[in-house]
Amino acid sequence: MNIIRAVTIRDVARMAGVSLSTVSQVLNGRVGYASAATRDRVRAAAGELGYRPNALARGLVTSRTGTLGVVITDITQAFFTQVVGSIEQVASAQGYSVLLACADGVRPEQSALETFLDKRVDGIICMSSTVEASADHIVQVTRYGVPVVVINRPLHTPELNQIAWDDVEIGQQATDYLISLGHRRIAHLSGLHETPSPDAPDRRAAVDRVTGYRSALMAAGLPIDESLIVHAEFDYHVAFAACGPLFERDNPPTAVFASNDAMATAIINALHRRHLRVPEDVSVIGANDDLYAVHVEPPLTTVRLPVREAGRRAAEIIVASLGATTPSEPVSEMLAGALIVRGSTTPPPAPPSS
Repeated sequence: MNIIRAVTIRDVARMAGVSLSTVSQVLNGRVGYASAATRDRVRAAAGELGYRPNALARGLVTSRTGTLGVVITDITQAFFTQVVGSIEQVASAQGYSVLLACADGVRPEQSALETFLDKRVDGIICMSSTVEASADHIVQVTRYGVPVVVINRPLHTPELNQIAWDDVEIGQQATDYLISLGHRRIAHLSGLHETPSPDAPDRRAAVDRVTGYRSALMAAGLPIDESLIVHAEFDYHVAFAACGPLFERDNPPTAVFASNDAMATAIINALHRRHLRVPEDVSVIGANDDLYAVHVEPPLTTVRLPVREAGRRAAEIIVASLGATTPSEPVSEMLAGALIVRGSTTPPPAPPSS
């Protein structure tokens, strides 16, 4: 059996006719170490031989592994995959690989962070969306010299890099728009659980968007009807089932604000099943602006969250921190959401004439 030997730096040096140290310096990007012709010759030899650097050996020298750890809540949700995609794009362009962990709650998140530390990642981006505001387990990571960025986590911890958007404002923006169209009975499908538990914690976004919904109604002088607030757990199937109780009442809502696009899509489909027209009979608005929102029938009005920008900025901050020669001041940025008006909203139907 023939065994294929890995190409080494010594092979590259022999083909290029230079020393081992010259190959090392050139392949590590130190431009001023050799002439342009020598650099070209080294790179050509490395390419022809198919040389790949030994990441483990490089890590022993530089104390870096070339990896970033990312913690999110749920990889099955498009909301989180967009963030991860933006992070990976920036990381890859800078020569970093991404390790991913899913954690819903403080204890799973803490376990994920410990695993990343064991794997000696160079930096960590944390977007677990638990309602728990404690940051002790995250701050602890920075004490090991590992830079951390948290995304949309309302932590009053100035030593952490933070990228966020205001979910209270997101809820207000969606509800305000429905009010501006003339709707007065507006239901809200929240992401809250009917009976929260340690195993199924509520998410901060759900809490804040309910708060924004309530604030918008109060600011407009409209009553808050608790029976129009349905806790649907950010889940399509729970939201679909909620349609019946909402629209079998004598005085049903004329509009629904769903706390994410999956629930908004569920309501649209459930309304169609009940032969109610969207938006002529009921207007529906979501939040997130997931990739499929434009393909719903009718296309979904929603509040676009800056998730791609958040992922990009988080990765840029980590990479900049790793490249800095001196410690930098923590970064705190608040990104804005944007109302995207499509075909699922319109003024309410005129009341029947007496």
